Amino acid sequence: QAEGHHLPVFRLPKGVCREIGVAMAISRAQSLAYALGLVAALLALSASLDFVAWGAGVPQLRSPAPQHGAGPRRVPGSAVGSGPAVDVSSAWIFAAAATAAFSAKLLRSNSQRRAIIGFRDSFELAKPVMEGRPTNFRRNYIPGQRGYKECLVDPKIEEKRAARMHRCKVHEALLMFKPTDFNRAPAAPLAMDSVSEVATVGQPFEYKKPAPGYRMEKEPGDKRTPPGKAEYEAHMNARFDLYEAAQKDASSSLNKDIICDRASLMLLLEFIEDKLTPELMSRGQHNHPVDLVHISKNPSGKGLVLERCFEKKNLWAEFRPYRGGWKRSEVSNRGTFTPAWQRLCTGDHETQTMMVTGLRQVAGAASGGLPDACYRFVEFTMGGLSFLSRVRAHAKEDGKNVELAHKNWYFQEEVTLLKTYWKMLFGATDKYVMGLHRSGKLVQVIEATKDEMKEKSPALIEAAERRLGRLTEMLKQVQAAVENGGDGPWVLQWQRGTLLLGDYISERKVKEETMTVA
Repeated sequence: QAEGHHLPVFRLPKGVCREIGVAMAISRAQSLAYALGLVAALLALSASLDFVAWGAGVPQLRSPAPQHGAGPRRVPGSAVGSGPAVDVSSAWIFAAAATAAFSAKLLRSNSQRRAIIGFRDSFELAKPVMEGRPTNFRRNYIPGQRGYKECLVDPKIEEKRAARMHRCKVHEALLMFKPTDFNRAPAAPLAMDSVSEVATVGQPFEYKKPAPGYRMEKEPGDKRTPPGKAEYEAHMNARFDLYEAAQKDASSSLNKDIICDRASLMLLLEFIEDKLTPELMSRGQHNHPVDLVHISKNPSGKGLVLERCFEKKNLWAEFRPYRGGWKRSEVSNRGTFTPAWQRLCTGDHETQTMMVTGLRQVAGAASGGLPDACYRFVEFTMGGLSFLSRVRAHAKEDGKNVELAHKNWYFQEEVTLLKTYWKMLFGATDKYVMGLHRSGKLVQVIEATKDEMKEKSPALIEAAERRLGRLTEMLKQVQAAVENGGDGPWVLQWQRGTLLLGDYISERKVKEETMTVA
């Protein structure tokens, strides 16, 4: 570290450069040399103007020396009887120049030469310094902490590991799929009028369009799935209740080829469009298998039951909390506004809470009084396969089905027309209501119907049916593969961009089978 320089620098070999930095430090000796040079310049100016620099304080003009007839002529300004005549101003100029030259020569050996290099050159210069150091050392910062004076994030805490999203890794696959394997599949026409409602579980509330300007309360962040093996299996088994619900509320439609929930179809369409793989890879799941859809045989003897395993909340739940410069008591880590948005659509904007900043907002789930969760079963035929699908029922308006959703205004481009059309198609939805908000404040309410979507994009129907044809082709191959593959269950598992069909068994059972074979 150079004297007077507070930035770390690299030491280079002798003869190249002494040090590398981004600032030049001027020492006291260099300042003295500059001062002496200035004095020499002033003396030269004084001599050229023929002034006397040293007097009683005020410069005076010199008078010529008296002339003596018998004596020799003397240089003006010299005394009688003195030695050789010398010009005083010239002597001062010579002395100052000599002093400046001597100081510069003396300082040249003590000065430090510096150079400024580019960003790419720093890697080459850092190689000798980094030799011998471990390559996997822990970084001393966490993204997002720059700009905060008192950041509460401890740099010593490691990043949280990825959440558990698989029961057991599939090693022996019955089928393997890529998103491009079904590009040549024929289209599967499906009209909205052909999707019929079978049954509705619960009583959806009556929809009332809210006015913009209300603030909505944000819910706490979601929790991850249990990381333990036994806890994870118990958690997933509790989610697999589709067939029991269909047997209870839609027993007349159990003879379909596919019994599923809408979320599983939307997830498979996301994989076919090659939208799922980039998101999982960017979220650090490239080395972790992810169970997408659980598959089992219909106990009635025909068809398959598809239930979604993948929970998208695991991509961000319980990660690094918010640690901004201004902290509130109610910190929400990727929470949702769904309960407050549903309350607002019922017409109840009087039930409010107050945040610590003093602003009033429409209350969420903590205040209670929200409508119960409702579902409906719909049936349709697509690409030669018959489906019975379960979808969440939100509201009704004049006897028509209304689906509610909300999105941050700054990320509204993530809501596409094609994805919205599929949701309305698989759920027999008549009106789709999207609430756009900015940090919880409602700024716009968008209502879309089936006819309006067709008029807005005439090519929408053709694009949707082509992708539905790829989906039905995949399901047909899965159905053919599991017919002679035992009793199941099976799973469609994502592994580094490839979708594998394999047995859905626990790790304990895999170890027992391995030991038996050995």
